[in-house]
Amino acid sequence: ELYKAYGQALTYRFLKDEKGWRVFVPTSLQPTASVSRAEAGTLGVDLNADHLAVALIDRHGNPVNKWTVPCSTYGLTSDQARAVIGDACKEVVELATTAGVPIATENLKFSKKKAELEVERNKRYARMLSGLSYDLIKQTLISRAYRHGVGAYAVNPAHTSTIGRAKFAAKYGYSVHHAAAVAIARRFMNCTEKLPQGRSCLVWDDRAGHVTLPVPEDTGRHVWSRWGALRRSLSVVLAGHPQRRKRPPDPLHAAAMSALDDNTFCKDVPF
Repeated sequence: ELYKAYGQALTYRFLKDEKGWRVFVPTSLQPTASVSRAEAGTLGVDLNADHLAVALIDRHGNPVNKWTVPCSTYGLTSDQARAVIGDACKEVVELATTAGVPIATENLKFSKKKAELEVERNKRYARMLSGLSYDLIKQTLISRAYRHGVGAYAVNPAHTSTIGRAKFAAKYGYSVHHAAAVAIARRFMNCTEKLPQGRSCLVWDDRAGHVTLPVPEDTGRHVWSRWGALRRSLSVVLAGHPQRRKRPPDPLHAAAMSALDDNTFCKDVPF
């Protein structure tokens, strides 16, 4: 079929090992017409134990829309997990194709992602992480995106979760995971991420609503050092937090929301 479609000459190699016979057929990837343009925006994807949090931003770095794509593989066989992951990645690529934008994910090792999620959630959620095929999701997403002409890129994951909590979750009514997806997409577009002004800031908790944390002082170092300090403060709070309450969180006070609007959203840097 490859020869008929692309005129490729194929070579078959048969190899026998301890498990039986294997057949190797080398081929080359065929170019696919690109359907995504980075100057139109980006689709950020945050990988989690039971879903993919997807957020679309425009060319200025502003959130436009968000989606939750189910992707729970806990308790499934390897074949079932591959099917679930394939369906989830297909939906993400279709969203990117419709919007005409590339996909951005975190360039992160599973061990680090697991440690971060375990701090944020409860024991049941931590058990679900054992069934998360993190690397398989990334591989499937990149492969499917390539076949459909959608650009797929991995960005530095430094502090995207904290940035999302502090700047986008409360402001846009996003969950912490959708807010992290926004931060991931903005990271790909080289948007600046300044800390909130003032001595304190509201950080979305996703358990009891929000917490107030002191803003680290500006020591002249890279801004990520200050985000790192804020993240450490948040980790201490989350580690000692009670389990998620069943009732919805209390709404933010009007004055607090006004201060949040004025202080927490940084200026965008054009792509």
